[in-house]
Amino acid sequence: MTDQESLPELAVGGEYLGSVAIVSDSHSSFDTFSDVISRIEQEDVDLIIHLGDISAGGELEDLERMKAILDETGVEYEVLPGDHDFNWVPEHDLRNFRGVFGFAANTINRTRSYKGFNLVFYNNSDKTTGLDAAIDWLNDTLPTDATIQGRTILFTSTPIENPYFNDKKDPNGDEILKLLTTRNIKQVFSGDTHIFSRYKLGDTDIVTTTVGASGDYKNPLPQYVLVDFYANGDIDIKTKPAVEIESGD
Repeated sequence: MTDQESLPELAVGGEYLGSVAIVSDSHSSFDTFSDVISRIEQEDVDLIIHLGDISAGGELEDLERMKAILDETGVEYEVLPGDHDFNWVPEHDLRNFRGVFGFAANTINRTRSYKGFNLVFYNNSDKTTGLDAAIDWLNDTLPTDATIQGRTILFTSTPIENPYFNDKKDPNGDEILKLLTTRNIKQVFSGDTHIFSRYKLGDTDIVTTTVGASGDYKNPLPQYVLVDFYANGDIDIKTKPAVEIESGD
């Protein structure tokens, strides 16, 4: 593992293509999340990605209110569920999340294209072992073509590995890491930790970026991440505090 201070700077070159904002862990913080989204709207982004824990506990009304905040931007968005987005009644499942955001069964894991990049969305929010079908989906979905591999980015609800929080990682992380290494995937973005960090996975060159939280719950610094995309396959990652920070001078 390499901590974020010793990571090499991302090389950036080529024609600028566009920007994507990434948020996570809003936890039904309606006012704070609205403020974060207002700042994102000023960035002229093409896409907003939410990596889960949209709600406090999968409440239908809360999910609907958070969706309305996203809808009001007029900006296209993608969402993943977090472990807090499971409703508890009548069963512990994602029926409220699926209903609000329009996901049929087995459609939360998905891919989309953005400016010639391949974005892969992988739901590992329940943090359980033995999800053979999900691993099989990743195996079938991650590209084998070298050109596409270099432009593929994985987005997950919780980190594949986590050097900071042992309870906030994918229990199938070793298997997923082997797959990412085999497919030459270099960039992963994850939610769940409530902090911004960048670190390498194991002894690989795969870098995970955890994007921090966009709500108040267990979080003194609401923030988002801005990713700029370039025609030569480079990306530039910036963390963006959503509050004014005074120097203290």
